[in-house]
Amino acid sequence: MNRLLRLLLHALQPVASAVDHRERTRAALGAAVGIALTALLSQASLRWMEGPLWLAAPIGASAVLVFALPASPLAQPWAVVVGNAISAIAGWACAQWIPDVAWAASAAVALAMALMFLGRCLHPPGGGVAVLGVLAQSDHLGSVLWPVILNSLSMVAAGMLYNNATGRRYPHPQQPRILPSVGTPEPAAPATQRTLGRLRCVDIMSSPAIALKRDATPLEAHALMAEKSIKALPVVDDAHRVVGIVSAVDLVRRGTAMSTVEALMTHPAKTVSMHQWVTELLPVFSEQGHHHLPVVDDRGRLVGMVTQSDLVRALHQTVP
Repeated sequence: MNRLLRLLLHALQPVASAVDHRERTRAALGAAVGIALTALLSQASLRWMEGPLWLAAPIGASAVLVFALPASPLAQPWAVVVGNAISAIAGWACAQWIPDVAWAASAAVALAMALMFLGRCLHPPGGGVAVLGVLAQSDHLGSVLWPVILNSLSMVAAGMLYNNATGRRYPHPQQPRILPSVGTPEPAAPATQRTLGRLRCVDIMSSPAIALKRDATPLEAHALMAEKSIKALPVVDDAHRVVGIVSAVDLVRRGTAMSTVEALMTHPAKTVSMHQWVTELLPVFSEQGHHHLPVVDDRGRLVGMVTQSDLVRALHQTVP
């Protein structure tokens, strides 16, 4: 029973963050700048509106995505502006059609999600915008839609200025394409080079990476792999640097006889840099027998994982 309780408590613990203090500060200051710029512009432009709707509360969630996760598909300008806009329309429309606020709110969120999926603009704060559109109880669509659009455009503009000024690219290309050269045509590049040549590990990795501390037990490792449906876990030290990797095969072969995963992990583990080109991973996966590669930052700290499935998915998504 005690062991089961320990496993439950371990499963509930959040994954250790690989984001350093400088990046956390950069993101937090960016969010402050973004909200300030959005609020000031919206307040000045929407003075004719009564009430506080000139600043939509869900735009705060948009700020978290734009400044903390600027490479995420959920944070790109199309997702922010279009996702929030159609969610506002969905919320307003459901408020007109459904008298009961509770049912209108639930229908609005469902409709907003469906429209965002359809428009390839999934943006989590859109759910909040949809509820806001219901709670506004306005007879005029513009009184809900225009503040949301202006807020979103201002947030995107702030994200472009601040992120690029502080070394983080934004917007982040989601479907890289190599433009044809002008002038004398060059020999055609191999398919993998044409489709993957502009991607780095940071673009395709799964993040944040799920990891184990070196004193974790094989039972904890097995439970975590089963819960997350994964076949390998990096092992990290207190500074979140990768010291090894343990696989499901390691657990089957030797796990029951070991007290900690440190005794059965493969070390040193093969790692790749977050800045490394994806094309460089092809021989690692195809010729060296690796299936899971921990991705590290410039200080050697774990920031993600790249698997063969990630590589295949990237190839599929970037085929012209």
